Amino acid sequence: MSTTTFRDFIAEIDRIGDLKLLEGCDWDLEIGTLTELMAERWGPALLFEKIKGYPDGFRVLANPYSTPGRTTLGLDLPLDTKPLEVVNQFRMKLKNFKPIKPIEVNNGPVMENIQEGDEIDLFTFPSPRWHESDGGRYLGTGCAVITKDLEDEWTNLGPYRVQVHNRDTAGIFISHYHHGSIMMRKYWAKGKSCPIAVAIGVEPRIFLAGCMSMAWGTSEYDFAGWMKNTPVEIIKGKYTNLDLPAHAEIVIEGEVPPPEQDSQLEGPFGEFHGYYGGEASLQPIIKVRRIMFRNDPIIEGTPPIKPPFGSPSIPITNSPTTWNKLESMGITGIKGVYTIKAGGGPQITVVSMKQLYAGHSKQVGLATSSALSHLCRFIVVVDDDIDPSNTGEVLWAIATRCEPAESIDLLRGFASTSLDPRLSPEQKAKGFFTNTRAIMYAVKPYEWYSKFPQVNKASEELRRKISTKWSDLLGQYDSDATHS
Repeated sequence: MSTTTFRDFIAEIDRIGDLKLLEGCDWDLEIGTLTELMAERWGPALLFEKIKGYPDGFRVLANPYSTPGRTTLGLDLPLDTKPLEVVNQFRMKLKNFKPIKPIEVNNGPVMENIQEGDEIDLFTFPSPRWHESDGGRYLGTGCAVITKDLEDEWTNLGPYRVQVHNRDTAGIFISHYHHGSIMMRKYWAKGKSCPIAVAIGVEPRIFLAGCMSMAWGTSEYDFAGWMKNTPVEIIKGKYTNLDLPAHAEIVIEGEVPPPEQDSQLEGPFGEFHGYYGGEASLQPIIKVRRIMFRNDPIIEGTPPIKPPFGSPSIPITNSPTTWNKLESMGITGIKGVYTIKAGGGPQITVVSMKQLYAGHSKQVGLATSSALSHLCRFIVVVDDDIDPSNTGEVLWAIATRCEPAESIDLLRGFASTSLDPRLSPEQKAKGFFTNTRAIMYAVKPYEWYSKFPQVNKASEELRRKISTKWSDLLGQYDSDATHS
């Protein structure tokens, strides 16, 4: 697949029989609950049409990345690629990253309809209220929020949450360590409003690039262009001068004034870790200046769903960069890095390694902690016979190879977020967003590695021999099926 638009991606999902059309649903909780129920069943993507209270043609596509197959489809990889191999292929490709700058065009499909001035109305779109206790409707879940650095003048894209407040005002929530927040604060420090745009329904490479932790100064546009080996087509924003994706379904242009000048209650919102990160709070707003959208626009819905369900893009966007960072530090013996989906983010990161010397596992654990910038709570180091993408194997290694009194290190004072459900109300009130990391060494002790009890599993040679003989029987079952 070589997609140029979000619609190309939807067509590919439909082609492989993984798309379900639903008509007549209500934007208020019905779409959100069906999205959640289908994700829990590892079911198809859902295309909602003829939404209650809205004219035909205004649609919502939910769960585009909620199965491993659809995520690999978005990366142009075969559908049956195993999770750890997806990570490995992607991280090897990352080593040859060479930015491909976007190319400016005069027009694009997103300009088929334009609202300005009194015509602006965010309620034009059937933005769902996704979760039962959400404080409002969220247009921005599957989105790319676009900002430009005031000093270095590079463009950042991130999938931050965007709430609809009224016809021409939206709320924006970005954790303080994200590039988008850092950029906005630079404008505010000078008393300026920050130009901003929200692109909804972008092609997979732009969305997945936005989900990655890119280095400061690296634009997700350049990365997406490199992934597809052709420049992303952009148009210049009339009111913001920002680079806007020409093939997005919807683009909202506006500005974010300093919070002390104007802010509104935002949230609460069910977040990536499976909890509400807090009560409604005063957050920055987007004053909308222009809305552009395609004919029959499609909102991309990737709402956070209680783990382990939701977007498998989490391991893909975190694990490859961590693996490469470890190798760049000169750490040897790394066989795999994988973010366990049940953590709802990089909060449980597993590293598989071949022990080569005494203290090697300790070195790997501490180096992994240094490689992860934020939101990690557990690092699990396992031997190379453990597949880090297989949660069952990882738990087995913890249960049988980790001696709690000897095999756990605690490291304090790492960056967290106000959304962290484990932060006390007092910590949140003080803005003290830090947590502790536990490194669990679920490995065979190096000192008596050769004397560790033998695993009661058939040898690889015997497994291949028997598998070949009984291929007709064994082919009916997928022993590698995992949704970790």
